[in-house]
Amino acid sequence: MIRKTTQVNRGCGHRRRSVAYPKAGFTLVELLVTIAIIAILAGMLLPALASAKLKARHINCVGNLRQLVFAGSMYLSDHADTTFSYADATNTPNSLWMGRLLAYSCAVDKARLCPLAPDQGNPDYLLSPPGTSDSAWHWTTSTPKYVGGYALNGWFYNFGGPGKYGAAGHDSWLFTKEASVQQPGLTPLFCDSVWVDTWPTETDSPARNLYTADYYSPGPGVTGLRRCCIARHGGRSPSRAPQNIPQGQPLPGAVVVGLVDGHAEMARLESLWSYYWHVDYAVPAARPR
Repeated sequence: MIRKTTQVNRGCGHRRRSVAYPKAGFTLVELLVTIAIIAILAGMLLPALASAKLKARHINCVGNLRQLVFAGSMYLSDHADTTFSYADATNTPNSLWMGRLLAYSCAVDKARLCPLAPDQGNPDYLLSPPGTSDSAWHWTTSTPKYVGGYALNGWFYNFGGPGKYGAAGHDSWLFTKEASVQQPGLTPLFCDSVWVDTWPTETDSPARNLYTADYYSPGPGVTGLRRCCIARHGGRSPSRAPQNIPQGQPLPGAVVVGLVDGHAEMARLESLWSYYWHVDYAVPAARPR
């Protein structure tokens, strides 16, 4: 309290007396209560803000896949007698689909990066390092070099001869032209991935590490569905993707796939085997465990 001295007149004489006035400001208890209320509100709002930020990035990822699949579908329509050249010696050699599609539509350059898997650089100057659920892959064996977060469905490659890599021994499964696509609304052209391309089959086993997609681990699916079996979407931050899923357990998370008919959608990892990845694909009754 603050005491202020006032003068009171009483007839001819007078005397002074002190009058107490309330002190301006908060008491310690009031400050502590206010801080506690702010902390509670912050605790309630921050998760909602983080969720909204993730949702916005999911939406941006869907938009990127739409751009890629639109450009890819237009390319296939304009080159009805062939698909994407795997090795093009006349136009940015060794650039795979990235150079071919970039030469066709420069707008897809930025669309190759998923907002949830940004370019985190290649500080150790590794030779074409793969990405993860929250980082982009790097393709360093061409000029210019490329970076991205999506894969081309490798069954759309034109090898100019027998299929190689994941397509070796399965030439009849390749989409040799746009008319080869039997289910355009269920056939992925691009999808989230830790690598530049993928050749999914019905018998591919899933990744156990949904952060790295078991990229360096041998076994069924090493060039197939495992490359896009990452928990990049689906409700939690991709940096927190599970890294040890026991065999037979459900796969949490999702990826975005861009379909040949031009649309993009979120696909739960459990449902990846239900898409028509190659010619004469037979959807399995249950995904491999």
